Amino acid sequence: MRRRYAKAMLAATVAMAASACTEHSGGVSPETWTLRRNADMRRVYDSESHANTRLFHSPEAARKVAEEREVRMANVVVTDRNAYVAVVLERGFPHADFGRLSERIAEDVRTVHPHVRNVYASADRAFVRRINAYSRELSLGVPPESLLPSFNDLVTRAFPVGPLETPLADRPEIRFRTGE
Repeated sequence: MRRRYAKAMLAATVAMAASACTEHSGGVSPETWTLRRNADMRRVYDSESHANTRLFHSPEAARKVAEEREVRMANVVVTDRNAYVAVVLERGFPHADFGRLSERIAEDVRTVHPHVRNVYASADRAFVRRINAYSRELSLGVPPESLLPSFNDLVTRAFPVGPLETPLADRPEIRFRTGE
């Protein structure tokens, strides 16, 4: 009887110890884990990447992007360290090639504006219309400061996830979004 009781107690102790290990804490306290998790959430939902303070239309970069054979029309708005590219693609452009096209678009923009770190491009019709309107207003001489709040709101909604951390911390990020 004593032996059975000792085995039961040992089994219960092992089970309780094992159940305490079910949460993977990575060797940190719960408070540290929460801080790290909150920092990750801020990074994922970071609107600071779109907290632009300067804004201008770049017809040179737009012409360079429009030279790509897949692009029918392009418009580029450049900010402090970001470039926002609205593109109308040629009919029949295969979806699988967006990655390569976005890299070429980023290269085109950076040849004209080497200071640009992040390139955000979209073929979404609503985004294209809005960027075209901003480009037109900037070309007509509307003060950029009056457009910044609504522009920042637009790009934060169009590209809600900021540039992601990569092993190469200095690697600029390219985002491409289609209208589908």
